[in-house]
Amino acid sequence: MDDLALLKDMADDTPLPSVADLAPARARLMTSMTPAPRRRRRLFLAGAGVIGLAAAITGVMALGGFGVAPPSASAADVLHQAAAAARAQPDVEPRPDQFIYAKIYEPNGTFEVWRSVAGTREGLTIGADGAHMPQPACTGGPVKSDDGEYLPGACSFAFEASLPTDKAGMLAYLRDVRATVPTHDIKAVGLEVERIMSVSYVRPATLAALYDALAELDEMSLVEHATDAAGREGVGVRWTNDGTTETLVFDAETHAYLGMTDVAATLATSVVDEVGER
Repeated sequence: MDDLALLKDMADDTPLPSVADLAPARARLMTSMTPAPRRRRRLFLAGAGVIGLAAAITGVMALGGFGVAPPSASAADVLHQAAAAARAQPDVEPRPDQFIYAKIYEPNGTFEVWRSVAGTREGLTIGADGAHMPQPACTGGPVKSDDGEYLPGACSFAFEASLPTDKAGMLAYLRDVRATVPTHDIKAVGLEVERIMSVSYVRPATLAALYDALAELDEMSLVEHATDAAGREGVGVRWTNDGTTETLVFDAETHAYLGMTDVAATLATSVVDEVGER
């Protein structure tokens, strides 16, 4: 018997595989023939959503087509974006009997503080070493020295309802603060900004007004790559305060406030009913 006859006899005796038997092999074949999907590169633009991305592309084309870089953002741009982000936050007006809780990082360690909203209840600070330091309640309201600064320990309150909520009002407020310094320089404004941005609670409208007002000051400059005291990276707005450089750092995407370079970083904050609640 030759080889071809032998193969014919074997084929006649061997049943053909069914469709079900062939299904796994067919699936493997189709998979191998399908090209693997290409991984998309993530396009990153600080603070840009879908609309922002479209606007950025339009801006590049308007400047002469692709390959022409758009102008860098300015300090005013960053501050206005931070103001818009602040206005988008939920507005909570704390009750006078509540506390503002804050977890703050400073170069010497992390501490927690509970401050009475109206200053009428005793608060508490837990230092980086775990020490508990009560904050006495106020009886006569905040006390200022002759140069307009708050006296340490005189009164601890965490919310000022009288702060302006619009840019014009905030500019007038900062001008009055600036007038407390004989040279009318940025020093007094910087100290007031530090005070407001520390562990006090600031409502979104007031925070937005503060950022919009700071955007009008010539002393503000942009820091494209900045880190807060806790080392978190973002974009910064800088000014020189009596020979010392101060920088507000914002998240590059959300424009939420992170903290100040070499001063403090806000890790958490909330409105609570009692000391000890977080």
